[in-house]
Amino acid sequence: MGSQLDKKIGAYTGRWVRWSVTHPLAIIVAFVAATALFLAYSIDQMGIDTDTAEMLSERLEWRQNFNEFRSTFPDRYKTILVLVDGQQRLAVVDAANRLRDAMDNDGKLFEAVYRPGSGDFFDRNGLLYLKLEELEQLSDKLMTAQPLLGPLSADFTIGTFVETLERAIREGSEKDIASLSPVLDQIALAIDAVNTNQSYHVDWSKLLVDESTSDQLHREFLVVKPNLEFSRIQPAGAAIRQIRALSKEIDAVSQNAVRIRLTGAVSMEHEEMISASRGAGLAGLLALVAVTVVLWLAFGSLASLAAGIITLVCGLIATAAFATAAVGSLNLISVAFAVLYIGLGIDFVIHLTLRAQELVQKGTPITAALPEAASDVGSSLAIAATTTAAAFYSFIPTEFDGISELGLIAGTGMFISLSATLTLLPALLVVLPRSTKNAASLRTWTLERMLRPITSRGVAVIAIAAAVGIGSAFLLDKVRFDSNPINLRDAETESVKAYFELQAETNIGRATLKLLLPRSDAADMKSRLASLPLVEAVASLESLVPSDQEEKLLVLEDLAMALGPGLDAEIQPRPPDPDRTERALRSLEAAISQSEATAGQIPSVTRLQRSLNNWLDDKAETDDFARVAALQSATLDELADLLGRFQLLLLAEPVDMSVLPSEIVDQWVSADGRELLEIFPREDITDEKASRRLIEQVRQIAPNVTGVPVVYIEAGDSIVQAFRIAFVYALIAVVIVLTVFLRNTVDTILVLGPVLLAAAITGATAALFDLPFNFANIITLPLLLGIGVATTIHMVYRMRTAPPDGGSLLVTSTSQAVLFSGLTTLCSFGNMAFSPHAGMASMGTFLTIGLVATLLCTLILLPVLLERRYPQ
Repeated sequence: MGSQLDKKIGAYTGRWVRWSVTHPLAIIVAFVAATALFLAYSIDQMGIDTDTAEMLSERLEWRQNFNEFRSTFPDRYKTILVLVDGQQRLAVVDAANRLRDAMDNDGKLFEAVYRPGSGDFFDRNGLLYLKLEELEQLSDKLMTAQPLLGPLSADFTIGTFVETLERAIREGSEKDIASLSPVLDQIALAIDAVNTNQSYHVDWSKLLVDESTSDQLHREFLVVKPNLEFSRIQPAGAAIRQIRALSKEIDAVSQNAVRIRLTGAVSMEHEEMISASRGAGLAGLLALVAVTVVLWLAFGSLASLAAGIITLVCGLIATAAFATAAVGSLNLISVAFAVLYIGLGIDFVIHLTLRAQELVQKGTPITAALPEAASDVGSSLAIAATTTAAAFYSFIPTEFDGISELGLIAGTGMFISLSATLTLLPALLVVLPRSTKNAASLRTWTLERMLRPITSRGVAVIAIAAAVGIGSAFLLDKVRFDSNPINLRDAETESVKAYFELQAETNIGRATLKLLLPRSDAADMKSRLASLPLVEAVASLESLVPSDQEEKLLVLEDLAMALGPGLDAEIQPRPPDPDRTERALRSLEAAISQSEATAGQIPSVTRLQRSLNNWLDDKAETDDFARVAALQSATLDELADLLGRFQLLLLAEPVDMSVLPSEIVDQWVSADGRELLEIFPREDITDEKASRRLIEQVRQIAPNVTGVPVVYIEAGDSIVQAFRIAFVYALIAVVIVLTVFLRNTVDTILVLGPVLLAAAITGATAALFDLPFNFANIITLPLLLGIGVATTIHMVYRMRTAPPDGGSLLVTSTSQAVLFSGLTTLCSFGNMAFSPHAGMASMGTFLTIGLVATLLCTLILLPVLLERRYPQ
């Protein structure tokens, strides 16, 4: 019965191809016209949805929780974190403000821009957010600096400042002068900078506020909510390009005194797409060269090579048109249909072409060889297309919408590819000029010579295969899935480097869990969460109310009284007097030279004296107002800004939740009155095991907790489960199709056995070398399944329908087609292993391992089994 079905399919495909070779020009014209229409339709109508959050079903509970969070607090999701840092605080703050204002005025590209810790509220109450000990230390420093700062309240000029410094050195003890070393070093740097026409400002914030950060950069953050265009490959491309352009303008103004970097989820995804595209471009170029060489070796004919590529491209465009009509917008998973189509579609082309060449070599005219070849391989092509499509269609019922859509498109693409191979390819082979040379006999002889010494030892091959299969099966439970997409990104990109830098130094950008609940329950839940062993802290709106306010306000009151009128009046720098400044600088140099307290024992004093001598030696410019004004600016500008800020900060008033600004409250309380709790982990949850432990512990008291860590873990689990279910369905579907076509249990096992063994070897290799599956490389599984089933079917069908003389499959065009089809796919996608994008590289690695395992099982183990199944 099975052989009758084979003959019917073969006869039908033979008649179909005979019609194609009879009317080649009409078919070619029809295909060209249809392809042009399909291409135009796809370009006009096809969309792209690069929102990875939309690739999993909304029916999943964890997705519903996350969707509720991001719709309630949209400004907390899909943001760019802009880092502005540099040695000079004024330059950093100015750059951050310029950048914020420019983005604020561009509503087309930016939905919202927020600078944490800025605004009128923090300008007045910022000191209340210091720890009490830190505020007391700050107060002590400012009181100590009062003798130096006091005279400036009456005359804020460089002359007054230098005169005050000169008195401190002339009258101070060695210990007093040594305590001024940080100030003296900064003044020396300012003098040297003006002398050499460099931009510099004395960093008074480090001198007066926090000396512990003297070796660190000043840093400001901007949280940017861009308007994302998910219809584009790079949704944030326009916004990020604009930030880069603004940054260049700011760099020019600040004379490169600041560094502006981008990180955060949106920026990392953007750079990941660029990295992947760059890697894909290189891989594509290498693949084009390699595939052309392999197909040339396979066909030995430019005409056959051209016909195969044209057929593949036309079928791919038709499949794209179907995808456009069926799903509308492709996502980052379903867009891989092109990879699957090329990897499997070329298989049909190679099998039909090489079988036809085999017949032509025996003297059959091409117009007769093509229909006969179609009759010979038509059944195997049809069953290969049907089983592969059935396997892909099995992905449709899964909860993973990305793979579900891919299954629909790729499955239908197999039938489109089969139709193009049986219609357009024969017409092209008839019309295009052909070479009379053919290297088929040399290729088959070479393959036979290479592999026959192995396949001739059938018992050993079967024994080794069984041992490898059993050993691989024991390793499969060690295969793991890496659910953290950060690990897929290029570690050398700016966004990833900045991300890990922030993770190590601050809480900004740190991965946390989120919990949304009624305000009436927030306090109790916060207390319960904070008591969990794996929770470091829990933040809420209440966390923005400073602690120890009564004590802190007393410290500020005492500080204001101690500083006296110096901070009461508005800080107004006056134009400098060049003559007075020169006299003051000379007096300062003289005080240093005459002071017994210094006597070369204090390095900072020696440096300052050297800088003063350099300044004073340049007498031609000593009375230049611009030069002295530059020195005043370099020395006192930041001090004026800092003292102006302190005038407000010393006026702080008690803070409770009723006085918190609305823009802050809106970050924590929803419009319907629910409150957000942010849960900080005690462990490093970039480690998957630590992340799972935290989520499991928090869910014991808060089952609906969400956040990016939850999304990563749950998405990974959902994808793994989706593929498990899909592969079970696919295996059942393949068995059913094979049973219908083959009507023979043994032959069905012979088709599936090598495929399952190759899959086990691939998994075992991944376990042995700790190569995890991830969001990128998991797409290789359906491709390897399709290739495996298609290759073994051809071998089994050839032995059933047209067994070779002598019984060795290695001398047939079928074995050649299997080899070259595998090599073509390997060359097409295996070179991705060298991509700078870690996800793409892992995809190339898995494809290489899987394809090599599939070829070995198909060309070594399967011929041994078939020769015993069908002895000659």
